[in-house]
Amino acid sequence: MTDEQKALAALAALAETCAAAKLALDAAPTPRADVPPLAVLRKDYLALLTLLYTNTTKASLVLRPSAPVPRAALAPLAELAKHVSALTTCATLFDAHGRTLAADARRHAADLVAHVRAFAEALQAQDDPASTAFLVRTGAVHDAVEQIRAQLPTDNRAAVQRRLAGDREMLADCLEEVQEMAKEGAGEEDEDEDDWGDEDGLDELGLGASKPLSDAERLRAKRCGELMKCTCMLHKKILRDLQSQVFKDAANPILDALPSHSHELLLASEDLVASLYAPQKPATVLRAVKSIDDRFQDFKRTLFATTSTSTAVEDLAQKMSKASISEASPSQSTAELPHGYDISYRVLASCITKASDEGPPSQ
Repeated sequence: MTDEQKALAALAALAETCAAAKLALDAAPTPRADVPPLAVLRKDYLALLTLLYTNTTKASLVLRPSAPVPRAALAPLAELAKHVSALTTCATLFDAHGRTLAADARRHAADLVAHVRAFAEALQAQDDPASTAFLVRTGAVHDAVEQIRAQLPTDNRAAVQRRLAGDREMLADCLEEVQEMAKEGAGEEDEDEDDWGDEDGLDELGLGASKPLSDAERLRAKRCGELMKCTCMLHKKILRDLQSQVFKDAANPILDALPSHSHELLLASEDLVASLYAPQKPATVLRAVKSIDDRFQDFKRTLFATTSTSTAVEDLAQKMSKASISEASPSQSTAELPHGYDISYRVLASCITKASDEGPPSQ
């Protein structure tokens, strides 16, 4: 084989290695014995990122279309294939140190492997000496490495905090949207509506300007706005306490349940926002309110049924799991929750009750 043929074969082998790595990273986690400590794993992971970055640069320089040196590319291409396999193995070992962290390690590795594969395929396909496609692919690998270095969590707790922080920003958007609805004037119409009508056909597709809320609908939006405000505050408190020492003894299975609760809370909040646009359907609004209540019950059971050092609090959490906030009085359902959560859940219960009330406001 000529040097050029050997280089093409090495590129094909690298692409195949990347394809196999992707399958391994997508596979379900399997228990492993003798897993290295997290600090060692993370150090190895970051070191492999550097090796992939460096060898991608080397291969790119010696295989540039304007002046290729195929023989010089064989070593860095072989190193790339070796390090892709090593990164894949390293990423799968994170499973023992927390599901959320492991998911991040696998996802980042899969993204980088995909960029390395695209890099190899671009070098295989290049035939124009003036082509710069290989530079784009090289830059994509470099950018992916830098992004992973910046985003790889230090541990599972940090990975969980990052997930909740992302949801917090979107919950704030939900709150802002509901508050804007509640400020709308009753019966106000767009001044230009009569002039423009439905000439663009957007109304038929449900994409036209939103209809104004009636007085009753605006009142409902205002009450739900208070619920969304409470939702954001309680979610923020949970995140803040995760970042402090309040839940320092929470085991990984507990921490790993929180991103799911948080995301489901966000979905419930988005459903609530959608249900408040005119014309409102009270039953749909109530379902969304109930869903938010349920999601905070999930948080409560997860955090206080297993992380508390007090047997009394654990017993209380078991009792609370049999009743919703809206069905129990505040003194019965939240009186003994620690770290100020008794007050937070009482406020939540009040907001749930008001948001579920179909009657007129009290005089």
